[in-house]
Amino acid sequence: MIIKFSAANFRSIYEKVTLDMLATKLTGKEATISNLFHPSGYKSLPILKSAVIYGANASGKSNILKAMDFFREFIVNSTNLKFGEPLPYEPFRLFNHATVEPSSFEMDFIARDNVRYVYGFKITAEEVVEEYLYSFTSRKKSELFVRKKGEKIHFGSLFKGEQKVLEDQLLNNNLLLSKAANSNYEQMQKVYTYFTRGFHVVLGSLNDSFSMKKSFEDTSFKKYIADFLKVADTGIEAFEVMKQDIGDLKFPNDMPQAFREKLAKRSAYK
Repeated sequence: MIIKFSAANFRSIYEKVTLDMLATKLTGKEATISNLFHPSGYKSLPILKSAVIYGANASGKSNILKAMDFFREFIVNSTNLKFGEPLPYEPFRLFNHATVEPSSFEMDFIARDNVRYVYGFKITAEEVVEEYLYSFTSRKKSELFVRKKGEKIHFGSLFKGEQKVLEDQLLNNNLLLSKAANSNYEQMQKVYTYFTRGFHVVLGSLNDSFSMKKSFEDTSFKKYIADFLKVADTGIEAFEVMKQDIGDLKFPNDMPQAFREKLAKRSAYK
């Protein structure tokens, strides 16, 4: 389960941003006890079951999720890159210097073995410039490995498995975590499995046609949306949804029928 996730220099995100799922010490009406749980063995960690990111249109909300998705996908697939192949590097592009700086990602999480880890990496278009993994044992943060460009990889005393063989076989565009897991290092497989089976990012959103149809057919849903818009202080007091005759829509003669039907369905309400 996620405790914290951070990213920097990725798409529209330049300075480090963090999604923190640790609950704050709220009291009274602000308390969200029903939205909390304490992981087994971590009673001092009140973690939120859900969270919402608020922000204006085009403020970068979706890019936080895309950063999480990239983080997962690169962990799972980094060993597919052959020697010399470029990395899927997407830096912030409004500053010239940002396009040559590393993108960085870090997650604090509890894996499927019920151990808390902090794992992160920094990449450029050419290589992994930094990578690290820590675990928490008896509330103490312990180093499993730290990898930095131009330096020998430092393995902590808790790292299990042949170290030199792993270091010799590691390509500079592959993650050590991924390489070790796919080379049958059982300890690293427990961490890696969290990203292949226990952590999922679903991108996308409900389109407006769904909301319009639902509001047209369900008055309680419509009232719920209207009440929310009032509470959010949007200035909107009410709204109406009308069904229109899709037969009046004009389509180009060469438009495929399947596409016409899709557009017609989307345009059935306004």
